[in-house]
Amino acid sequence: MDNLAQQRFKSKRLTKKKIKEIWERTHEYKMLGYHWELYRLIKDRPNITVKEVCEAMPKYYQYKESEHNFTNCPSIYEDIDYIMQSPEVEKIIIKDEGKFRLGTQEECITYANKLYARGTRIMAKYGAITRRIDDDGLGKLISAQDRAIDENSVARPFVESFVK
Repeated sequence: MDNLAQQRFKSKRLTKKKIKEIWERTHEYKMLGYHWELYRLIKDRPNITVKEVCEAMPKYYQYKESEHNFTNCPSIYEDIDYIMQSPEVEKIIIKDEGKFRLGTQEECITYANKLYARGTRIMAKYGAITRRIDDDGLGKLISAQDRAIDENSVARPFVESFVK
């Protein structure tokens, strides 16, 4: 077994980079020991907080005071996302205001709708950015007075999407 495959079975928490390397090599989200430990903790203690997870699993997670829950211990959120990608787990973990739980059908539908709405907003931002990238350097219609003919009447004859 090579070094990368051996790391998969160690009990210490792997970095996001190492997990990505394993995934690229094996093309599967294989649950590691601490993933199972985190999953069982969430399963056994519904609405467990970030701080409680850190206290229960100090070997893997360190809690730091922060205004935003997801910055108290971002590695927990990364690991929950990883668990949710794994085909080994059938339950759905809901992340809600710094608390974690396995969801009922209604809760999971509501959670999925929230994620969809967030994704829709992000895709709208993505569309606006890519549209501007594509428009860079395109010519504008110019009037007889050498002014651009468009809704914002900027006098440049070309679209300039980037800072020079």
